[in-house]
Amino acid sequence: MLLSISFNNLSFRFIRGISSSLPFVLHQHPPTCSTKCLNENSHDSREETLISFFKSCSTMRELSQIHAQIISAGLEQHVYVIGRLISFCCVSENGSMDYASLVFEQLNWPDGFLYNTMIRGLGRVGRDEDALLFFKRMRERGKAADNFTFAFLLKICGHMTAVELGRQIHCCIVKHGLESNVYVCNTLIRMYGLFSEISAARQVFEEITSRDLVS
Repeated sequence: MLLSISFNNLSFRFIRGISSSLPFVLHQHPPTCSTKCLNENSHDSREETLISFFKSCSTMRELSQIHAQIISAGLEQHVYVIGRLISFCCVSENGSMDYASLVFEQLNWPDGFLYNTMIRGLGRVGRDEDALLFFKRMRERGKAADNFTFAFLLKICGHMTAVELGRQIHCCIVKHGLESNVYVCNTLIRMYGLFSEISAARQVFEEITSRDLVS
């Protein structure tokens, strides 16, 4: 498949020595006194308490302290809790994609949401090739792509001015039965507009069964 050939020419820049880094994080930012309360609570209460910490988190230093508490509470494989941590790294202006990659690589069973979050974050900071390789890994691990996955990928194709890759992803969208999804279609129209592919953009527009104001 042409999409696979395109991926083979990309280089990946993942952090090395990740396994030895997390103990360093815990050492550098030891759990605060609130960890004692966490350990005394039930498992569900600990999850809720940790998740509540993210509401006031605004810096990577604060995030690393929360991460240390997550590790101390034994929840470093809890997909939802770790998902909040990775989301901060990927979406916040004060986040860090290197830190997100470090945490992601420690997960035994990352779900589709986490792959989408990483693809979105890498695209946001201009690491487009890494984002595409995350999509490749997502497919290899049998995780289903959804409308968010393809919307993020189409934006990346626009950044890269990768016309042919954009067309290939459009084919994948059709294969997944998402060619009528308004969110995906709007992103397709924007991508083809960036490529000055007006006829392709118009065709996508004409095939939208339920248009919104963006369309």
